[in-house]
Amino acid sequence: MTFRSLGKKNNPPAKFGFHPYIFAETHFKRSDRPSTPTFALSGLSHLCNFNFEVEDIGKPLDQLLPKALELCQQHHLQSGGSIAFWGKVDFYVFHYSEDIRFQINRD
Repeated sequence: MTFRSLGKKNNPPAKFGFHPYIFAETHFKRSDRPSTPTFALSGLSHLCNFNFEVEDIGKPLDQLLPKALELCQQHHLQSGGSIAFWGKVDFYVFHYSEDIRFQINRD
C-alpha cells in the first residue's frame, strides 16, 4: 500500500480532542440506492470508519502512520476489498488530525 498527504502538516491531534481514524472510500452514491432510508445509511456508516485503540490517541504521526498502513492492509485482505452495502473500497483516508490526512492506496 502507498500513501500521499492530503492536508497541511502543522497541527498534531490534541491529547483528548481529535481522535485519529481511517475512512474507507467507496464513492457510494445515494442515487445508487434511492429507496434506502437515510437513518439506515447513518446506521451503516460505521462500516467505513476504523478507529484506533484508546492508547494510540495522541501518539506522534511517525508511530501511527505504520499502524494505519497495517490496519488498511488487514481490512483489505479480510474484506476482499469490499464493504457490505457500500461496495468496493477505492482507497483509504487516514485522518491524523483535523488538517492532517493521508490517502492510502490499495496497491
